[in-house]
Amino acid sequence: MTDAERKLWRFLRGLSLAGTHFRRQATIGPFFADFACHQLCLIIEVDGGQHNDPHHAARDALRTQYLNARGYRVLRFWNNDVLHNIDGVCEAILTALETTTPPTPNPSPPQAGGRGRAPCLVATSVRSHSIGATIELLRSKTRPTVMTTWIILIVVAVAAVTAIVVFNRLVSTRQMANEAWSGIDVQLKRRAELVPNLVEVVKGYAAHERGLLDDITRLRGQAGSLPREDVAQRAQVEGALTVALGRLMALAESYPDLKASRNFLELQQQLSTLENELQMARRYYNGAARNQNVLVQSFPSNVIAGLFGFHERPFFELSSDAERAVPQVALGPS
Repeated sequence: MTDAERKLWRFLRGLSLAGTHFRRQATIGPFFADFACHQLCLIIEVDGGQHNDPHHAARDALRTQYLNARGYRVLRFWNNDVLHNIDGVCEAILTALETTTPPTPNPSPPQAGGRGRAPCLVATSVRSHSIGATIELLRSKTRPTVMTTWIILIVVAVAAVTAIVVFNRLVSTRQMANEAWSGIDVQLKRRAELVPNLVEVVKGYAAHERGLLDDITRLRGQAGSLPREDVAQRAQVEGALTVALGRLMALAESYPDLKASRNFLELQQQLSTLENELQMARRYYNGAARNQNVLVQSFPSNVIAGLFGFHERPFFELSSDAERAVPQVALGPS
């Protein structure tokens, strides 16, 4: 096992879910999964940098396609994600467990009963260094000066090393947060591309619901006009769009023809999948943002952060319970 796999395994084997557990190097057809929970049909893969190669990427795509065909859901994380942002990775896995429903076909049906949730336990090692020194006082005037010089040099060297380590940690957490935000941005763009098709399909069956459809179109345009890095404003507008889409989904109950439309059902399924993936990306980003904010606010890292322009990163928060709710989707006519 790699260091990243070993670190993730410490978390996975501690999960306590009713009648479920993860296995290492589980055999599924011709493949070995890094970690697999057969009862929940969930596979977790930890990939190294070589998987950026087009050849490996193509093999991974075929592997994922095979596993999906067998009813498994696949989550992939990079080694660096696991090593440097284990909290965000654990949050993403817990969200996946919360939103996973037994697929069809399912090679290993899940057992009945609720799903438990274990806290994310990340082992930390705190080392304390105590330096004891006895300084012999000499009568000469030169020796104390030399000792003082060495002490100053040692203190400066320790401070410099500490500053370098803290700076590198700040850079790492900022990069992780940037990558996590990119994940949210991708999901938001995918949802924005889905909205026009959904609106057009609903217009064909519920044209007099124009007020709601206009609101959705307006919110989509407003979200697209905001700066990419304006997290707070985008969270507000995207949250309002989530509420409006939830109301749009509810229209299907009042329009049997719309509810029976194949196009509408397919768009509903795509929207539900996007909302679940967006929730996972949001929790992963907030975990990365929390790690950066802790460093920016804590001493002595806050000194280095102030010198080099590191700032607190806003969370991607939704302002109401209605905005936090994933739009409920009926997957077929009743």
